[in-house]
Amino acid sequence: MRFDVALPAGIYPDSGPVFGEGPVPCQYMFIGEAPGYGEDKEGRPFIGPSGKLLDKLLEGYSELRRPSVYVTNVVKHRPPGNRTPLITERRPYLPYLYEEIRQ
Repeated sequence: MRFDVALPAGIYPDSGPVFGEGPVPCQYMFIGEAPGYGEDKEGRPFIGPSGKLLDKLLEGYSELRRPSVYVTNVVKHRPPGNRTPLITERRPYLPYLYEEIRQ
């Protein structure tokens, strides 16, 4: 889902945006730090190793399944080298994340 809040421009010029996915409104939301390689290529959140782990945990320890939860990341673009985003890189994405949470 996309919101009226604009994403910051120019922070990661070699990466496309990866928006959150799932029901809106939702009862449960999982928030990662940033997309990985697979997420960047597919444009979908939590489809790589972290997503597989999330699926396994949901199936093993809860009644929840992926279609019933909203998944997103703080940072909507993959940082170079798949490194952890710096705080100065996270801050510009917070208004968009807050809008996702508010929904």
